[in-house]
Amino acid sequence: IRIDRKFVHALQTVYISKLHTSIHRPIAESLDHFKNLGRLVKLLGFDTYWKIEDRTRFLLLESTFAKYDGDSVGEEGKLVEALENDPLNGEALILLGSLHSERGEKAKAMYYFERAYSSEKHEYDALILASQTLIDEKRFSESLELLQRALLREPSSELKSLIGQVKQALIQ
Repeated sequence: IRIDRKFVHALQTVYISKLHTSIHRPIAESLDHFKNLGRLVKLLGFDTYWKIEDRTRFLLLESTFAKYDGDSVGEEGKLVEALENDPLNGEALILLGSLHSERGEKAKAMYYFERAYSSEKHEYDALILASQTLIDEKRFSESLELLQRALLREPSSELKSLIGQVKQALIQ
């Protein structure tokens, strides 16, 4: 039995859609259904037949539901497991960095954001999030370097404005 990426994507679409749009069913019920589905997948051994990227996608999905359930420890555990499965997964790196940043663990956040730079697909987001973390720490010159790298990658007026604000903060 092989469960492909389309299956995992469909799960993500259906359950996240239920979380955001369900009027008739409480969010907790949707979360319980997903948790039961996750247990069933593991119990039946379906996850042993997945490709690395499919298993990683499922773990990211499980981390999303842990987050919506208010379980930051469970969220972190699933993200760490996703990275053990695929150490270069940019999405997992960014999510772990964001989680640590929200907790005020800025050094850990920077560790994950810096690792995410290596993912071309996630480089821009990692640069912006790392820059924000540095701004929170009042490390404006380091933040400015990252913002300028991001601007080269994806020019925007909003980013230029942010760079101007960081330059002003450096002067003061």
